[in-house]
Amino acid sequence: MEKIKSYLKKNLFFVLLMNYRRIFIQKRNLKKYDDETAVRKIYKERLGRELDLDNPQRFTEKLQWLKLNYRKPIMSKIVDKISIRDYLTEKGYGDYLMPIVGTYNSVDEIDFKNLPEKCIFKASCGSSMHLVKNGKIKHLWLWKAIMKSWLKMNISVEGREWPYKDAKRVIICEHF
Repeated sequence: MEKIKSYLKKNLFFVLLMNYRRIFIQKRNLKKYDDETAVRKIYKERLGRELDLDNPQRFTEKLQWLKLNYRKPIMSKIVDKISIRDYLTEKGYGDYLMPIVGTYNSVDEIDFKNLPEKCIFKASCGSSMHLVKNGKIKHLWLWKAIMKSWLKMNISVEGREWPYKDAKRVIICEHF
């Protein structure tokens, strides 16, 4: 089973399919629930048990409680892969960051012919959204479709992670 999961994570067709599934679920299901109901529903679906927000004991329960109750403004800055770079540089940690090749508001802005041999594309807002270029890109149309799907995703709706709500969605390309 682990081999199948590993293969599927590397299969770009599957990645694209799952991205559009997430977008569909965001639009259809989760917008109709308030935050607490959605978090409880997601928790039950993923972990198979009820969420105790009144007296959270498990680490996963405490994370959900924080998601609903801990609302510091700095969090909106931290979740964005662009603004966190400015914040870290301001705090003296800029030397630890990988150099950026470019940031793009649209896939059409990317000049794929003039990219470094090795680089990584990431969505500025979200997790598990990355593509690694190591040599020539096979199926460029598929890469573009995946990156376009990143720009359509809204993590604040899907997982009720409020800091992502107003974050600007862009594509980042970093040296690898």
